[in-house]
Amino acid sequence: MSNIHDLGGPANLWLPSKAQPIHLTWADLEGRYSNVTWLFTGYIAQGFTTMIAGPPGMGKSFLTMAWCKTLIYGGTWPDGTEYVQPIEDAGILWVETEGGEPLNIPRAKQMGIGTDRIHTIYTKETDGNPVNLMAKETLDIITRVAGYPNIVAIVVDSLSGGHNANENERGLVRSFRLLPRLQQRPTSPCF
Repeated sequence: MSNIHDLGGPANLWLPSKAQPIHLTWADLEGRYSNVTWLFTGYIAQGFTTMIAGPPGMGKSFLTMAWCKTLIYGGTWPDGTEYVQPIEDAGILWVETEGGEPLNIPRAKQMGIGTDRIHTIYTKETDGNPVNLMAKETLDIITRVAGYPNIVAIVVDSLSGGHNANENERGLVRSFRLLPRLQQRPTSPCF
């Protein structure tokens, strides 16, 4: 079998999970994914993960905060398109893993973002220290808060700061599985 047409067309495409992989083209899959809702066309899709990556100090958090402002209040995206936020009290869940609140709270205020619109994870135990994405309790509360009806986006700043493990450790894998769990909420993109 070389492509979808050898299977009898798109109706037979979705095989049981234990089926052997098959070769397809994106044209074969196009109809399956045509219902994606873009909040910022080409950059932020509703219910998907958007990753902003780069070296420290390049403005990733600043850019993300600017995008969050648009997601919270509505406004104009960098390409000039308008975005209208349908939820009056929209908020963001900002999971800070590098202790950046001393920088990001003033940034939010300077950008005109009400700090009551940015939710975070905090415990007496961490007392302002970075959140550990490897802790089951942390993942559970993130998932719970992400489910609040007014949360319109989830930001994890940053994935690399949320653990102290090597990339092959079981706990780290569990923390990265957080992203698809959050994406199951079709109304919120995850950064």
